[in-house]
Amino acid sequence: KPKREPHVLEEVDVLRMVARAGLHPISGTRDIAIIRFLWATGVRRAEVANLLLDNVDLEERVATVVGKGDKERLVVFNEQCCEWLDFWLQDREESWPKREGVETFFITIDGYRMKPENVSAIVKTCAREAGLQGQVWAHLFRHSALTRLLDNGVAIQDVAKLAGHANINTTARYHHVEEGRLKEIYDRA
Repeated sequence: KPKREPHVLEEVDVLRMVARAGLHPISGTRDIAIIRFLWATGVRRAEVANLLLDNVDLEERVATVVGKGDKERLVVFNEQCCEWLDFWLQDREESWPKREGVETFFITIDGYRMKPENVSAIVKTCAREAGLQGQVWAHLFRHSALTRLLDNGVAIQDVAKLAGHANINTTARYHHVEEGRLKEIYDRA
């Protein structure tokens, strides 16, 4: 059976999606923050939807997410992502409806907590508007982020911890080494 080539997003694809999201006058800042967070962390769509305000530390550039089996884990994000999360928080405070009891980091336009389907819809809309060919879905960001970490030499055990994988074999599925890179990886090690 021929091996299927892994499909990953390239940074240029993400930038095109961000550019399209930025054209949305109401939800643009939120949507860019979501796309940046997915790209930087590789979290699942449900983890984005359920992320709590109190679980994001912009100074340290970390967030605590609740994954499968209600397991908490720490994720790290880059400076660009941090900036957009901060922009989103400012916009949320100034312009978005406030609902009692809604403590999630990302909210719907009506001010309610998001559902994983909302995250998927944002990704699909931005991808379609950016003219990206083929399927782009929220989990593709996870696949891309984990593959990027592994390809850049992060130890598989560390990637497994960041991804919230209990079994390292799950993480190994994200590692696709081209034959041409094997010598380079060997020599670097």
